Amino acid sequence: MKEISEFGADVLILGGDLGGSVQDYEKFLRFFRKSFTCLLLVYPGNYNLWVRRFSDSKKLWFEELPKITKDSGYTYPAVHTIIAATHFPILEEQIHRDVHKSGWAFSNAYAGNLTLGKQVLKIKKLSQVVSGHTHIGKRGSIARNGLNHACYQVLEADYQKPAMIGLAI
Repeated sequence: MKEISEFGADVLILGGDLGGSVQDYEKFLRFFRKSFTCLLLVYPGNYNLWVRRFSDSKKLWFEELPKITKDSGYTYPAVHTIIAATHFPILEEQIHRDVHKSGWAFSNAYAGNLTLGKQVLKIKKLSQVVSGHTHIGKRGSIARNGLNHACYQVLEADYQKPAMIGLAI
């Protein structure tokens, strides 16, 4: 928390599975609101949408979670820009390939879900694809037929040295 706070972000995005119940979701939001003064965006995950005893997923998504989020001082935004964040790279351009080292050749046989990457690149509002896992930093831009270009990045991190990035959207 301290490192995130010291980063000085203009926006903090809290994405997915923010508590297992509506009450946990509210507690989670209150906890983060006390720690940060920047704009806080919230995107609930599947744990937050599971049907509960007194509600249904559609009502949770369109009514209850937006109200709780706004009442807690957060923004429950409409989607204008999409950033795809994956653990393992999903684009060929993100994958490190070293044909001279047999270890890389073996692991590359299982590298990435390139089919998913092809589907993600078709999304009109996509602006960024951010991944990790390989520990080898990469970044670039991909031209997309009839769509805006999409930037991609692989975070350069290592064991005991996690990485974080700031994105301009």
